[in-house]
Amino acid sequence: MVLAAKYFIRGELPGIEGLHRVIGKKERSLWRDQLGHLGPGFERLEGYVFYATLYGKSPELIEEKILFGGNASFPSTDLDRMFRKIAWQAVSEHPHTGITDENGNGINDAKENPVLKSSP
Repeated sequence: MVLAAKYFIRGELPGIEGLHRVIGKKERSLWRDQLGHLGPGFERLEGYVFYATLYGKSPELIEEKILFGGNASFPSTDLDRMFRKIAWQAVSEHPHTGITDENGNGINDAKENPVLKSSP
């Protein structure tokens, strides 16, 4: 979510209107309440982080259309693409995940080269 906030501040999250709904009164915000629950659509980002961590692959590589249900117009395709990018960035750049992507192809280096050992 820190990365998502940085992308929002740079104006790179299409359709997201604010950081926090309670403060900015914008429905489509990163956070929706004082308890820190995610705003609408951000469950996708959470799911993509889980996918990237579990499979060691960028969600950007998912080719099939994912049917999420709910409001088909939000998040938009562009915002969904950003969520996938942010998820992979968060997972592959964090030192505690054991996932790296030195060549930038969206696949954990340890999966491509079994000689490399990922940390726990």
